Amino acid sequence: MARRQLPSYAGAGQAIGWVRLTDELPEDPRLHYCGIAFTSDTFQFGAARSIHPLQVPAEKYQEAFMGPGLDHAIWFHRPQRADRWHLYDWDCHGLVGARGMTVGNLFSPDGTQIATVAQELLLRPDRHGGPGASVSPPTAEIVATPPDTGSSLHPETVRRMAPRFL
Repeated sequence: MARRQLPSYAGAGQAIGWVRLTDELPEDPRLHYCGIAFTSDTFQFGAARSIHPLQVPAEKYQEAFMGPGLDHAIWFHRPQRADRWHLYDWDCHGLVGARGMTVGNLFSPDGTQIATVAQELLLRPDRHGGPGASVSPPTAEIVATPPDTGSSLHPETVRRMAPRFL
């Protein structure tokens, strides 16, 4: 899987990024729905971390926090190839104690909404953290610019998202 996260700021309660599967999938739409479900577990922790009282640099997230997704629901609105770039726009609707509620919208590069995802998550400071305390999972390449998809994001989508960065 390839991910490219767009910049956000502490307190935003939001995470936005491009994601796709790196291996090309056959034409079977069921495989693409499964692939999108796999990619849907991306970026929502960033939305919750941005409103957490403990703020650490991104490179310290694995050491500072621990927690799984608790409940996860996906509503597919339209088919989309999972091996093509698509944009996740996650909002954290609340973080109380260690539990957060995030809702994400998934868009194709032309701005068409493909799916809606809701996920409750657990986000705790890692009391056993620190260098070498746990094995971090492999990380994907994360850069601050969207991928070259051959087309730009639909202007209406940009208009909806722009106030969040101002």
